[in-house]
Amino acid sequence: MAMNGPSLERFGGDVPPGGTILYNSSMIGESPKRSDVKIVAVGKPGLAVHAEAGLTVALDTELTEELLDEGFAREMINKIQFMRKEAGFEVVDRIVVHYEAGPRLKLAVSRHAGWIAGETLAESVSEGEVPGEFQKDWDINGESARIAVERVRREGSGKTGSLGGGTR
Repeated sequence: MAMNGPSLERFGGDVPPGGTILYNSSMIGESPKRSDVKIVAVGKPGLAVHAEAGLTVALDTELTEELLDEGFAREMINKIQFMRKEAGFEVVDRIVVHYEAGPRLKLAVSRHAGWIAGETLAESVSEGEVPGEFQKDWDINGESARIAVERVRREGSGKTGSLGGGTR
């Protein structure tokens, strides 16, 4: 039975033991006090609401542009780290990253390029044509991307040659 404040006062006692009371937590401040029924708080859209032991918690579940951007950036970091491992790079190898992507992903990466670079030991994260030792096509949260990674060559490091496994 779904209830607002007046309905809960009038009909809450009519719910049989073992039944369920759904109540609108945005209209009723305190959870109903019955231990013989299941009490479920229903909030307004965009909120996840849970009530237990006289305490009600609401969590905003709306995905803002900032949260979406952060999700794209986290996925870019994940893909780049996977590519570093797959390419056989050393953990300490510095890299450069190039990528091609649609406008939505480009925006997110440009907003978080410093964070992405820091997490992946990239000296740069550049949008545009994708050169590199190792490249791969990805689906990142529904957006297509081509990412290339390349080790930064240091004079005297002796690291040369190409790697297998990816598209060159």
